Amino acid sequence: MKREMKRAVSPVITTVLLILLVIVLAAIIFLWAKGFNSEAISKSISGSEPRAISLVCDDVKLSATISGSDLSIVNQGNVPVYKVGIRSGNGAQSTITEKEINLGAGSTTVVSDVDTTGIDKIEVIPILLGQKEDNTYEQYSCPKDNWQVITI
Repeated sequence: MKREMKRAVSPVITTVLLILLVIVLAAIIFLWAKGFNSEAISKSISGSEPRAISLVCDDVKLSATISGSDLSIVNQGNVPVYKVGIRSGNGAQSTITEKEINLGAGSTTVVSDVDTTGIDKIEVIPILLGQKEDNTYEQYSCPKDNWQVITI
């Protein structure tokens, strides 16, 4: 009679595989839970119910024009803008400068001394101020869909 040899996975390899499985599951849960952080920041507009700040960005409507070194920004939406990021550059190189402007709905402001030397475009990034659940405030930069681009 022939005796069949049954081979199994070594206990050391099994332990390593189980540890790797736990690490991968922990990473997936961590990344999933990290997504709730942005939802925890809310903003209310004109006394309405607070909404997730990422949804409020869709209501931001900025219009910007440049004349010499003066950047004129008009808030055409109904969302007050706390700051703007001014991203200027040419091709792969760009710099971002934040300016605190507190631009209310329907108001206009002029940012002076914008350096336009050697750049081909300026992007105006709306930055909102939202409230967290613990009643502290946090800045939120709107995504690229809400940026105002000026080609020079």
